[in-house]
Amino acid sequence: MAHSLTQQTDSTHTFTEWVDEGAGMIWRISEVIETVETPYQRIELFDTPSEGKLLVHDGAVMLSERFEATYHEMLVHPASVVAMAAPCAKWSITAKLNWHAR
Repeated sequence: MAHSLTQQTDSTHTFTEWVDEGAGMIWRISEVIETVETPYQRIELFDTPSEGKLLVHDGAVMLSERFEATYHEMLVHPASVVAMAAPCAKWSITAKLNWHAR
């Protein structure tokens, strides 16, 4: 979908990420921190009053400081589950539980 960075006044911008033809999210941008464009992608970093820093990749919001904990959970838990499946991790946890049960 389309996205846009619009200048409202001399110092205020808004960024709109359209979800579909009739709905979208609008963020007020207090500062455009960085914009980097290559032949393959466009990365934008904005500072917003409500979300903190907002990372945008090819027009799609990837993460914000406000919801960083949710993003962190999505990265950490799958790795934790895989690590717990390893035989050495099971042995270590079993040994600790047995030791604490004494």
